[in-house]
Amino acid sequence: MKKTVLICLVLVFSAFGDDVDRLESIVKDIQNLRIKYDKTQESLDECRYKLKDEQQKNSIIQQELNSLHKLLKAKNKEIAKLKKTVSSKKSVKISQEQNSFPKLQMKIQKFKASAFRLNKDADIYDGVGGKKIDRWEGGRSFTSGVRTKDYVKITGYFVDRKWRASQKEMWVRAVDANKRD
Repeated sequence: MKKTVLICLVLVFSAFGDDVDRLESIVKDIQNLRIKYDKTQESLDECRYKLKDEQQKNSIIQQELNSLHKLLKAKNKEIAKLKKTVSSKKSVKISQEQNSFPKLQMKIQKFKASAFRLNKDADIYDGVGGKKIDRWEGGRSFTSGVRTKDYVKITGYFVDRKWRASQKEMWVRAVDANKRD
């Protein structure tokens, strides 16, 4: 009998074996679908969280935009008021008064032309307090008949012991030159 039951069981299992395999396959498919479903739910939850976060950010930006819009309206009103105020006031005529003090002139002294010698290396300028145009060595001689408080005009100078008239305006600081006797 045992043998018969065993043979019956083998025959039953072999007859219904394909169905069992199909059922196992369906069960595996269902398990895979549940795993995918769980992953999709997690992904959906993340998206919902991100959406909620973005909505909060959007709300904050919208509030800031509204407050800036109100501020802009207020500033435009202020500008309009100022424009009205400016246009309603009478224009003020500004008169230019002449300076009651005379313009100060540099005091220029003219004297009999005489020879000068540089007491040290000195800069030569294109005018009183003007731009430096040259540098002469100490001991160089020149002539002048014009001076101010701080400068002496070079009207001529010596080259190889020969006198030449200055072709351009040249000045030297008075402290850098001595009058020759």
